[in-house]
Amino acid sequence: MKYNMGLFGGALKKRRRILSLVAAGAALSTVVIIVNCNNPVLKEWYADRVAQAEDGKGSDNPWGDGNWNSGGSGNTVAGGDGSGGNVPGGTNPGGSPGTGPGSTTPGTGPGSTTPGTGPGSTTPGTGPGSTTPGTGPGSTTPGTGPGSTTPGTGPGSTTPGTGPGSTSPGTGPGSITGPGDSGGTGPGGVISGSGGGQNIMLSGSGSLTLGILGKYQSRYKLLEMQAFDTSGQPITIHYTPTNDSSGMWSKDTATQQEARVEAKVELQNGIIMYLPVQNTGGPLQNLVTAIPIGGADELNDIRGGSGYPLGWYYIQYTDIDIATEPNFKPIGTSISASFPFTGVFDGGGKSIRNLNITGKNYTGLFGGLGVGGVLQNINVVSGTINGGDYTGGICAENAGSILNCTFTGTVNGNAGTGGIAGIVLGTGEIVKTTFFGFLNSTKKNNAGGIAGELDGGVIRDCRNDGRIEGGNITGGIAGLVKPKGGTITRCLNTGVVLGTRDVGGIIGSGSKTTIDSCDNSGEIRGKENIGGIAGWINGTVTASRNAGPVDASVDIAGGIAGYFNGGELVVSYNTGSISAIQTSAGIVAYYRSTGNGTVVACYSTGTIKGNESAAILGYNSDGSADMREINKKIIANYWMKYSDGHTGYTGSYYPNTNENAKPFGDSFIQPFPDWPSPNVHRYWDTGDGSGPGKWKDLGSWGGTQNTVFPKLYWE
Repeated sequence: MKYNMGLFGGALKKRRRILSLVAAGAALSTVVIIVNCNNPVLKEWYADRVAQAEDGKGSDNPWGDGNWNSGGSGNTVAGGDGSGGNVPGGTNPGGSPGTGPGSTTPGTGPGSTTPGTGPGSTTPGTGPGSTTPGTGPGSTTPGTGPGSTTPGTGPGSTTPGTGPGSTSPGTGPGSITGPGDSGGTGPGGVISGSGGGQNIMLSGSGSLTLGILGKYQSRYKLLEMQAFDTSGQPITIHYTPTNDSSGMWSKDTATQQEARVEAKVELQNGIIMYLPVQNTGGPLQNLVTAIPIGGADELNDIRGGSGYPLGWYYIQYTDIDIATEPNFKPIGTSISASFPFTGVFDGGGKSIRNLNITGKNYTGLFGGLGVGGVLQNINVVSGTINGGDYTGGICAENAGSILNCTFTGTVNGNAGTGGIAGIVLGTGEIVKTTFFGFLNSTKKNNAGGIAGELDGGVIRDCRNDGRIEGGNITGGIAGLVKPKGGTITRCLNTGVVLGTRDVGGIIGSGSKTTIDSCDNSGEIRGKENIGGIAGWINGTVTASRNAGPVDASVDIAGGIAGYFNGGELVVSYNTGSISAIQTSAGIVAYYRSTGNGTVVACYSTGTIKGNESAAILGYNSDGSADMREINKKIIANYWMKYSDGHTGYTGSYYPNTNENAKPFGDSFIQPFPDWPSPNVHRYWDTGDGSGPGKWKDLGSWGGTQNTVFPKLYWE
């Protein structure tokens, strides 16, 4: 093992400047009770109870409150006295035991073999006594309201809604997640997009219409309407159907109030779905439902013009195979072409398969997503997207919100190609979204696992598990962060990232870039300016880690950054192996001193190989710079002195005071201690990440075998 590893590799050598660029409620929609009795009173009684059964509903989406509608009322009729008679009794559940004294006169038929639990009647029975005990439990307490006592056959919801819920699990298929209120989490009898639309001001009366094209109306039936105030309490609504797709409604008072409104719709497979409702205005409140999407033909009609509007609300409620629509084209155009999608498309967690699209520029499932538009819960499980500039698996150009989506398949494009989006604009965001496929943009620049380019937007809580192959400026999460800047937070890359120049585990190249709490464990390879987190960066990297191998076949490979052009690189570390033919380092391979960048509270324990290599900082771009000034910017960093070192050249400069870096566990080099602590620098403080303290713990020295190194707050 070699010890001769310093902070800097080659620092004074003149170098050329390197530049680069449902809820599941109880599904008790009908409760069938067969009464083997000709007694008209009992028949009427059971009919009343059947009429009281209502459907439950729920939703998995965490954006609001769902509710379960009430089940049937309990039985309040007492059981019979079981005396006399010669005809056997029925097998229906008994009621409450009799409360009077027993009969002194035996019946004329065979007596019951089951003793009563209460005192017998003093009046002789006039009918036969049953020899068969009832098979259901008799109720001793009158029912007080909702709640069926009969369990369903499917798993019920584990999360109660805010209304009176059924105590029985549902019997039908699972919930489709909608952007509305939270309710059940398991399969139940009701599909719900529940309450995903915005609250509306509800007045006294109006109309309700299914928002469905005429050619698809036969697939759906509008059943009723329901509304809830801002506290989640139901509002009494009187709905009168006009036909299967429309009706009139009113409420008890004309007082205007804010409400969430839903329409209960029966789908073509008989399943009940709750659709959010929007207001189209007018003297009467003309309410129109969101549009359910149950087939590739319906999806392909979201085109505007004579098709479904590009600004409406859509909910996918079943798996869709695009192979039935071989000429499928992107939904909406680019923003510059004026017709992007601006509504809400909720994929419901259902799948889209065989999404095969070939186009030119701005190609994806959606061509463009405008400001305020939302794409959520979309799961593309297979397909190939072939496009030109700005190609993405889910959306080519994004100025809205892409939430909780996945893409598995192949994306081929030119400049600005991303596994999820080609480019994310300033108002755009991608959140909790994953790319699992293969991306190929080797002939052009700016390729990323989530987005090809980030132009002022945000990528948060995203993950790339796919293989990314690009040219210059290729990243596991984003290729290029443009001069407007961009923010990438809590993102993870596990996939292989291959490129030419400016290649990184999180970004390829970025200006005014903020990278916070990110992690790379994938293999990162290219020719020049290769980094575990960033290939080339001017900006901030905080609380991030590289654990993957980083290799530059020509020059400049760094554990965190290949080329650091200024900014702040703090509280981050590298454990991956770093190699280059020429310059390599555990944290920053190439430090541009005129960029005034700082490197604080970082460490590296990975192997470092290169002709000019060092544990923390490999090369200073300005050999004439005053190294005492640079030492003020490279502060309180550590490295593992027992890791493998360079292959030859150590550099002519070695700092005399080591104010900036030292080996872990080496007590002979001063002035700061051999192990990090807040006394060394405030950035070595522990905490939950909300303040300066971003280390979970600082570990401890245990020699070559038992040392525990510091961990970040998110690990």
